[in-house]
Amino acid sequence: MNELIINPKFESMLCELSEEESQILEQKLLKEGFRGALTTTMLNGQLTLIDGHNRLKICKRHGIKPKFEEMFFESEEEIEMWILHNQMGQRNLTEMQKSCIRRDYYKANIREGGRPKKKLHMSICSFAPETKGPTTEIVGKKFKVSAATIDKDIKVASGIDKIAEVSVEAKNKILSGKSGVTKQDMMDARKKTNEELEEIAKAIEDDEYETYKKSSIKKATEQIESSICERSKSEPESSWTPPERSNIYKSKLYKSTRLSDNTPEQRALIRQTCEESIARNEEAAAEMEAQYTVDDLIKEIKLECNQITGRIRTIFSMHDNIVSSPECKPKIMTALTETEAAIQQLKGLFI
Repeated sequence: MNELIINPKFESMLCELSEEESQILEQKLLKEGFRGALTTTMLNGQLTLIDGHNRLKICKRHGIKPKFEEMFFESEEEIEMWILHNQMGQRNLTEMQKSCIRRDYYKANIREGGRPKKKLHMSICSFAPETKGPTTEIVGKKFKVSAATIDKDIKVASGIDKIAEVSVEAKNKILSGKSGVTKQDMMDARKKTNEELEEIAKAIEDDEYETYKKSSIKKATEQIESSICERSKSEPESSWTPPERSNIYKSKLYKSTRLSDNTPEQRALIRQTCEESIARNEEAAAEMEAQYTVDDLIKEIKLECNQITGRIRTIFSMHDNIVSSPECKPKIMTALTETEAAIQQLKGLFI
């Protein structure tokens, strides 16, 4: 028998077993003996293993002689398709692993520009004779999922790839399905900085991802609330009264809950923060109204007048070339007279 070759690329395409799964497989093999056969193929004149890597390691460890069966393929690409297709037949796959396999299947059948390859490995993977249409739809039919699911798989697997760049351990924990990481989290990971990815990976490695996630949601919410408060300070219409502050939260904080960058958990927490802020400000508004005096009224009137005159002065300074123009001065005077007349009308309410 020719020397058996382990192809690193083929081995990396296989779903890695957890420590518990490896122990169960080993105990079963030792108790029941070697069943089935390891699958091989000839590649570039070398006998290459394409399935059974974990069982082979156990056999070597315990001096067990394994059985082999050989398959024949037209190309290395067909071998890769067979491996992916064979992986999807396993019963113990997590949803994350399925997403990665379907994404890899999609990538193997896509050509530049997003169009499907002419031959979608129908002989190996049993596609229906009709293979026209978007690749996501074709691959989706193969795995009995929608094209939208394949689109989501591509994004999820891309996020897992980003995590793998900073920590293989974190990637394996995600694929195991026991890390607490959701598919939405992995889609969000595509937009994270390297520093943020390292924080996520560390939390996953330490089995502290749930704590990290709650902390990051709270931090994101506080940042949004802080930025809104800062913006509201510079907006004249707010004037920092409780009712107006409530309106700022209603109009701007609620808008932020629809930002695509926020996860559903973030949006829910933002809505809660918003509602609590509105409630606090409405309580303060009721208390302020009960203590409101004529002096407070006069103060507000003067404040509004000062803001109006201040804004007009700013307009004049920004367009001094027009203001200084002799032909424009009469029109400006007319506008100011009309403004003065409007104030006189208000005075008429109290005469």
